[in-house]
Amino acid sequence: MAEAEGTAERSFLSCLGGGCLVPVGARGVAHDGKLTLSGFVGHPDGEPSIRTSVEGSMSQAAELGVALAHLALAQGAREILDAVRKDEVLP
Repeated sequence: MAEAEGTAERSFLSCLGGGCLVPVGARGVAHDGKLTLSGFVGHPDGEPSIRTSVEGSMSQAAELGVALAHLALAQGAREILDAVRKDEVLP
């Protein structure tokens, strides 16, 4: 269960280029052979933000992460991420 949760979360973050400086998060919860993956992409100013989720089989954890990333992008995550990265100051 924990492996499927972690795989889905990492897949989502990887697809969006998430890291320490990008406001992206994911949470997978496995129960009875199903996996629910929730994702968040937020602007540091608090607005706008995207919250979305998908559900599927635990055996398709990586694919669920990719699907959630595409859903978030379709809902406006690309614009948020582009704006954040434009203002990024690396240490």
